[in-house]
Amino acid sequence: MFFPLGFGAWPRRFPFAIFLIVVICLAWSLKLFPTNRVIDREIAEAEATLDDEKISKALVEQTCVLKLKDRNFCSRVKSVAEAGSPGRQIASEDESLRQYNKMVEDFENEPEQWPPEAKQTQAYLDYKKAMADLNLRIDGIYNRAGYFTPHHKDPGTAIKATFTHGGWEHLLGNLLFLILVGLWVEQVLGFAMTGLLFLTGSFFGLYGEMMLAKPPALLGASAGITTLMGAFLAFFYKTEMRFLLALVPIYFRKISIPMLWSFPFFFLANDIVDIANHSDPGVAHFAHLFGLIFGFGVALMLKLAMRLGPDELYPAESELTGQLMKSPRWSTFESILNLNPQNWTMQKKLLRAVQAGEIAVPAGAGQKWLDGQIEFTLSFYLRRRPVPEVLELLQHIPLNWDWKKGFPHTPLTQVLFLADRLGQTGHYALAEKLYQVGLGKNPKVSQKENIEKALAAIVEFQSTATLMKEAV
Repeated sequence: MFFPLGFGAWPRRFPFAIFLIVVICLAWSLKLFPTNRVIDREIAEAEATLDDEKISKALVEQTCVLKLKDRNFCSRVKSVAEAGSPGRQIASEDESLRQYNKMVEDFENEPEQWPPEAKQTQAYLDYKKAMADLNLRIDGIYNRAGYFTPHHKDPGTAIKATFTHGGWEHLLGNLLFLILVGLWVEQVLGFAMTGLLFLTGSFFGLYGEMMLAKPPALLGASAGITTLMGAFLAFFYKTEMRFLLALVPIYFRKISIPMLWSFPFFFLANDIVDIANHSDPGVAHFAHLFGLIFGFGVALMLKLAMRLGPDELYPAESELTGQLMKSPRWSTFESILNLNPQNWTMQKKLLRAVQAGEIAVPAGAGQKWLDGQIEFTLSFYLRRRPVPEVLELLQHIPLNWDWKKGFPHTPLTQVLFLADRLGQTGHYALAEKLYQVGLGKNPKVSQKENIEKALAAIVEFQSTATLMKEAV
């Protein structure tokens, strides 16, 4: 199982908007659950008032006269059909009987496929009126239970339907996604904008579904949630989401997955497939898709308006970066990276400032925090960045750092490759650190011999360089 852990830092503020949406969904849905349980019974009772048999007989009789243009034949077929099988008693009129049987078969299809003559009959007009009255009655039943319907699609009804759910599975499933996604969107947008985006996205999605799929009724917060998912992708698509991979109780491991591969992408990809296959009619796929597009577009415009710098996720980072430009301070670096550890640009600036002596590392907790940032950044670079960028980062890591912490899952071959490249570019002290890391990864005999030769060559070169300096 995968459990999302966020982006490497805890949310900086409590998500009041998401909390309020959850509370309203729970309260309103629980209030209407009893009504939802009797919907099927009330609809069945309403449908039972429609005299299908009477309407069908009238349609067949009146269409027969218009289509076959033989009132006497239609009367005889009617009387014989009521008494037995017309196929045996009107044998002399096979062609007319064949047309009659074909007409009856056509009435078993959808109204759009009925014989054209049927739509010219009074029975058809009576059928349309009866169906309109029935649909209006069913519409009212759905509306009383909090649904968004073709005859009740005003903004107030849309809001009510957004907070209404059909059962515990529907409610809890939606709330789970709402919390996982909305928690982070609110960190960017704040209380008011998050709530407004959720409601407008839900309204947009419900109307889109009603226009395209024309369902009898809609309910649920999923359109608003997929709107927040679209915003989530727009704000965080460059980041990696951290997950706990758990095979309880024997295996636990933290892994990082790029956002574009994560659950919002797969969730909506599944919706698109279902729409293409016309499957799963109980799920409002178009509402989900409309919500995603709306949320992504709005969030993208808001992100551009925020003028965020490279790797920045939150407006507060820009403010802190401005302070840092005026006066580099350890506390400002700490504030930025505690807010967003995946601000790789700032991680590199921190290491350069420490290396250049522009800021001092506080002893104790400060050094421990810096060690954690180096380990986190190096882990990302080893997974996702090209070799030249990895080598550049390694050159800014302090030599007194515990280098073994940075390569727990890095293959030995990759460690040795980086050590060789550093040695070839003259960074012998760094190369020595990596070769020592390689020795701790249980190398084969031949690999161990090569590492020891490389370490000996580095020691010899450093000794020679020291002697030359002393001679000068």
